[in-house]
Amino acid sequence: MKIILNGEARQLSEPCSLEMALQSCAPNVRNVPFVVMLNKEFIPRSQYANSELKEGDELEIIGAIQGG
Repeated sequence: MKIILNGEARQLSEPCSLEMALQSCAPNVRNVPFVVMLNKEFIPRSQYANSELKEGDELEIIGAIQGG
């Protein structure tokens, strides 16, 4: 199954939850604050395991930016 992750095509196995996709495609992301948008909707962390991805879904991983 193909998805788009931060603008790049990625190949994942089916079925695949959002949590599985993050572990596979972005394993280091858990070390920094971030949010995930699935098809332009924010997904709460509590829903990552229950959010099944489909062919063509678009994921955006957005890291927190600090500044002053």
